[in-house]
Formats: sequence, structure tokens, C-alpha cells
Amino acid sequence: MLRQVMLRHPAEPYFPLLGALVARSSHRDALPWLTRSLERDPMNGRTHLASAYVVASRQNLLEALLELRLAVAGDDRLLRVVGRISTSWAHARGRLLSLLPDAPSDSAILLTAMARHLRAPEEANLRTTLLESAIKRDPDNVDARVEWTRDLLAALKAGARLNLPRFRGQYDYVAAEPIAKRNSNSMGLR
Repeated sequence: MLRQVMLRHPAEPYFPLLGALVARSSHRDALPWLTRSLERDPMNGRTHLASAYVVASRQNLLEALLELRLAVAGDDRLLRVVGRISTSWAHARGRLLSLLPDAPSDSAILLTAMARHLRAPEEANLRTTLLESAIKRDPDNVDARVEWTRDLLAALKAGARLNLPRFRGQYDYVAAEPIAKRNSNSMGLR
């Protein structure tokens, strides 16, 4: 029946994707189906995501990470999903950074999603690096700043000494002056 539907709609990429999911669930090779789907729509993010799973199951991590990058390039709604998957597949900073899309805001979303899934104590440095990189790429990304601030507060609570980076767009506080000497800016922000 799927074959008949595909013959009626030869340019539709979702029918071969459905065939790949059926093949994978019945423990058959899904790659030919995924290839057909990518022939019809080379930038289909969901097909690249499914391809990443298939390739990763064959122990080819670098190709799976490339498929994840193509998935994000094809569909930016997959940024958070790819962030979660990529951190479980590759813990090396260079490999994670190779997944980043070109757009600064998209790369910041992906970096934040990756950092959210790094919770083990031995992953703290990588998590901090990813969050700081997200903030540098997109200073207006609130999620990255919230995660980074939570980490700082947890470190302060644990008694750690911090060497804080300076980000573009941070406010500088001036020394306290009598309010009467200040003009309209009573908060002391420059």
C-alpha cells in the first residue's frame, strides 16, 4: 500500500520517511528508504535526524554528527532535540562545536540545549564553555544567561572562587554617589 501511495505522489518525501520508520521498527534496513526521502527533499531535517539515528546505530559517530548538523540546517525546530542527542553521542568539545549552524541565534540555542543535558560534575567545564560560547554568539539569549547564572549561583553556594568572563552588553555599575548629584539615571548604570 505504501508503494502505491508513493507512486501516486512521487515527489513527496514523507512517504519514504514513513517507510524508513516502519523498516526500522521491524528490524530491517531503513537506509534505502531514507535515501529515497533525501532524493526528494535534500534539506528535510527530520529525514536527516532519522538518518543520524541509523548511522549512529552502525557505530559511525562522525557521519551521525554530520547528519545532525544537516538536520538543524534543514529544520531549526530540531535545535533542542539535536542538542540533547548530540551531548549523549559526543562529549568532545570540538565535535559538539562542529554541529553549530551558521546563524548566531540558532547556534546559541543549540549550545544552550547541549549544555542543559550536561549535568554530571565531570562535565561542568564543558557545560560552562558551551554556555559562555552561546552568550558570546547571541548576547540576547535569555535561556543561556539563565543557565549560566544558575551554574554561578550553585558554584558560589558550594564555596568556589569564580573568574567571571565579561560579555558584550553587560552593564557596568558606577561607584555610589549621592542621588542629588546624579541626573536622570538614578540607578547608577552607564
